[in-house]
Amino acid sequence: MKMQQPDSFIYLLRGIPVRFFGPRWILFLQDREVRLRRMEKGQGDVEEVFSQSAEGLQQFRAALRQKKQQQGRLWLLADLIDDALHNQTIPKLWFHNRRGAMEKRLDRLFRHTPYRCAHLQGRLPSGEQQVLFSGLNEPRMVRPWMDVVTEEGWGIAGLWSIPLLSQAMLPPMGESANHVLLVSLNTAGQRHSLFVGGRLIISRLASSLPVQPREAAAAVVVEIERTRRYLGGLRLLPRETPLDVYLPLSGEMLEMFAPSVSEPPSTRIIPQPVETWVRRLGLSGEGPVQRMDWLAAQFLLKTFPASHYAPGTPWLRIPSLATVEKTGVGQEPSAPERVDVAPVRRVGSALVEMKAISSQQLEIALAEQKRLGYPLGKVLITLGFLSEERLRDLLGTALAQESVDLSLGSIDTQAIGFIPKYFAKRHNILPLDWNPHSKTLTVATANTFNMAALDKLQSLLPVDVHVRPKLAGESELTAAIDSVYGIELSVDGILNELETGEVDIDSLGVDDGYFSNPMLRLVNALLTDAVKRGASDLHVNPMSGFIRIRYRIDGVMREARILNRKYLSGLVVRIKVMAGMDIAETRTPQDGHFAMEIANANIDFRVSIQPTSHGENVVLRILDRNRRLVDLQHLGLDPGDVATLQGLMRRPEGIILVTGPTGSGKTTTLYAMLSTINTLEKNIMTLEDPLEIPLDSILQTSVNKAVDLDFASGVRSMLRQDPDIIMVGEIRDLETAEMALRAAMTGHQVYSTLHANSAMAAIFRLLNIGLRSDMLSGNIIGIMAQRLVRKLCLGCRVSVPVDPFVGSFFNDHPGTDTIYRSGGCRICEGTGYQGRTIAMETLVVDDDFNDLISLNAPQADFRRLARGKKNPVMLDSGKKLVVEGVTSVDEVTRVLGLKV
Repeated sequence: MKMQQPDSFIYLLRGIPVRFFGPRWILFLQDREVRLRRMEKGQGDVEEVFSQSAEGLQQFRAALRQKKQQQGRLWLLADLIDDALHNQTIPKLWFHNRRGAMEKRLDRLFRHTPYRCAHLQGRLPSGEQQVLFSGLNEPRMVRPWMDVVTEEGWGIAGLWSIPLLSQAMLPPMGESANHVLLVSLNTAGQRHSLFVGGRLIISRLASSLPVQPREAAAAVVVEIERTRRYLGGLRLLPRETPLDVYLPLSGEMLEMFAPSVSEPPSTRIIPQPVETWVRRLGLSGEGPVQRMDWLAAQFLLKTFPASHYAPGTPWLRIPSLATVEKTGVGQEPSAPERVDVAPVRRVGSALVEMKAISSQQLEIALAEQKRLGYPLGKVLITLGFLSEERLRDLLGTALAQESVDLSLGSIDTQAIGFIPKYFAKRHNILPLDWNPHSKTLTVATANTFNMAALDKLQSLLPVDVHVRPKLAGESELTAAIDSVYGIELSVDGILNELETGEVDIDSLGVDDGYFSNPMLRLVNALLTDAVKRGASDLHVNPMSGFIRIRYRIDGVMREARILNRKYLSGLVVRIKVMAGMDIAETRTPQDGHFAMEIANANIDFRVSIQPTSHGENVVLRILDRNRRLVDLQHLGLDPGDVATLQGLMRRPEGIILVTGPTGSGKTTTLYAMLSTINTLEKNIMTLEDPLEIPLDSILQTSVNKAVDLDFASGVRSMLRQDPDIIMVGEIRDLETAEMALRAAMTGHQVYSTLHANSAMAAIFRLLNIGLRSDMLSGNIIGIMAQRLVRKLCLGCRVSVPVDPFVGSFFNDHPGTDTIYRSGGCRICEGTGYQGRTIAMETLVVDDDFNDLISLNAPQADFRRLARGKKNPVMLDSGKKLVVEGVTSVDEVTRVLGLKV
């Protein structure tokens, strides 16, 4: 395979439409020969071969003249990638559904080389003019073939000349305060491009031109009138809006557009010598300079167009004309001068060097990447080796890229206007900030080296706008885009449709087949809204005269909306169908579950239906299977608690318990600990009900009562699987507790959860379910009790002096004069809080506590011992969060149930 020099230039075809009309000819330019293949209905049936020589050029000219008599089109592909590329099934890879496979191949081969999208400029009447897509590579080699094509009357439509040349076009047109229409003449016809405020809005291909200049001038005026009507129909150019029409012309054509030419109403035609444009581009005046496609081709041969690339980056290193002119037709291209480029630093190696992952973890991730085809970062997150936040920060450091935490700060509304919703969602690019002084648009992207997406973004923007990409986590980026641009399904629109019968278009405009029935779409809209607002539960509560829809967000119930009671039956039946329940049964409770994809995330819903006096009450528990795995460093724990937990995790055996009520984050804490100790040398197995966070690197089992697989029998089976570490989702009964203790007694480390109000109460909870004290003593090594408290919204929290009535609350924090209370703003939906953090107490069960357990000592003795050891309690953690401004006294009082 002949590979390009890393610093050479290539212009490749992308974005070609799937549908074609009639036969087409594809020209492959290669090192030694040129192949012309006829394509029709996805198959290549005729091929002609020409040598890279003067004789081959003459044969090619004769072939083009013959093809001109046929209906069809010519596409030119400058192929210096691989001599064997033309033998592949190009229609399947290039023109049909597997177009992405070819793009990935090109990405791999030319990862250091820029390429631009080529766009089909328009469809001409069959037989009038042929349309040519052209590619440029090794300009000296391509130019003779391109000259033959143009001399024979084939249009070069593959170079979207207007955006490429807009830098030179805008200054002469910048004096006009009106809407500007640029009329450029090509072999394929006229191209009319509308500029508003210096920004290209739309470009259309008009009819071809007559040969005689006078007739051509009249044809241009007629087409300008048609363009005005066309733009008026699109509401881009109101009827009476003044329009300045600029025509770069030369020779007789310039003379034909004298001031006396009739102008359409509200239109001013301004002919300009094309030499002005040629000089601005730094080109010679030779050749058909009045044709914009020819100018664009010469411009590309001379220099690379403006881009978002920073000056001096290796992607802009391209050979000059002086270098390529040395090469003749049929000769090997001369090598450009050597460019010193810093060696590419691989992400995986950089993460190992930073000790973020081990070399064994990298080997596992690379093997999974090869199997799944995902980016390495996504594989590392999926395997649980890194959290998304940690990976984002590490990559920013390793690759010298700026990173951004999207959970902090707000989005500049001016920036949002630069990027349409469809583009943001398709390319996962979010506008963050617009600086009008430096004309810099800051965007967040999960891949700052995705040059194709950034190039497409640049083509949407004015030429003087610079794009500044910042690195963000993929899942938080997707969620932020959904939040900024709004949800796809409009609940209000669907409700209006149910009332009036008027179809809500927005709710129908969903990609993957959402249902046309408005009631079905209403259920999906409510589920989508709940997930995007971060709800853990969705409640459908029937009342005497209405339906109350509520979400539990950050542990607190919030009313989302009130619905007419007549919709209750339809809502409940739809949810029952989704969860596989009996729709005819309304007298007894039912449980079920279902899964669906929302905002690129796989969401599980556990459904509980309870009959009440006003109808069936529905509660849906929302479980995000793609939930980001958070490590201990990012849980929000006190550094002292983190050190204590790390010390416990270094013990080879024993039970570590996490206690707290339902929804207090116990499972998240367990997974954070498991991810910390997850290495290739350890066999980690879990038993859960249900499986909440799938991890490929840990062997996970879900409880299945249908086959009598419960916690006790599951642990018993796991002990025969040679585990090092076992995680049991919850200790609910004596049998499960005994099996967990036996596992600890036989040299295994066991992690589990328990419902208890405090760390010390967990000991008595285990004794109360029937465990013997001699069996418990010496096997439990640590207990954590935790609660989730809401964090104050940083955008609206209010500083207040410490109230004298609560001053004693901070006796152990002297000097605390000011604390914060909740405010209320748009970001936090008026609640004053955004997100949650952990208030925790940790109890290390040492020999002194084990002695008390063996003696069945009363709780008072345990409390006395804990005070003597100065063990911090949960209240101490809550106080510290208040002093640090993380939460408020009211929130600590609400969650911990304390009076101050």
